[in-house]
Amino acid sequence: TEHDLVKQQTAVKEVIQSLELQQTLAQAERAEQGKNWNEAAAAYRKALALSSNIQTLGTASDITHRLTVATFRHELDQSKKAFTQSQWQETIKYLEQAQQAINANPSLVTDKERQDLHKLLVNARLYLTLSTAREAYQQKNWEQAGVEYQNALNLLASEPESTENMLGESLSKIEKTLLMVKIAQIQDMVMVAEGKG
Repeated sequence: TEHDLVKQQTAVKEVIQSLELQQTLAQAERAEQGKNWNEAAAAYRKALALSSNIQTLGTASDITHRLTVATFRHELDQSKKAFTQSQWQETIKYLEQAQQAINANPSLVTDKERQDLHKLLVNARLYLTLSTAREAYQQKNWEQAGVEYQNALNLLASEPESTENMLGESLSKIEKTLLMVKIAQIQDMVMVAEGKG
């Protein structure tokens, strides 16, 4: 203050902030190269906070873009892990979050990535529906089983591109199972009616 170095102090602070930002961005890029999307997203969030103190045009929007990409990739990776472990509800949750990220900024991903995400989401919904139907079937809850198997058929019919590898044999199996459920439901009704005379 004595030597009137306020301007120099401000300049030095800006240089420090700029270096911190560059260091954080480098950390985020290393995380991206290692496909550690969660760490990359955290670093981009930190970089975004640092960039708000620096008056560099374009920096914040670029970081936001990269943060969204890292978040998308993280959600997609998590969904694939959940999918391979047959955790359908978890898979759907992660895929819907990834879908929200790309809905907000459609230019983030390629058409193929968008299609892959959609296929994975449809398949996860189908497997969840079939899993729920199977549980209802095993518990002899015929009405619930019938509804869920019908939902699976409706999903297959509404998404032929996404479920192309499941059509044919799977479709006929589900239709047969649905018929068996209806027969079992009618047999139960007959037994109840006979019991009542």
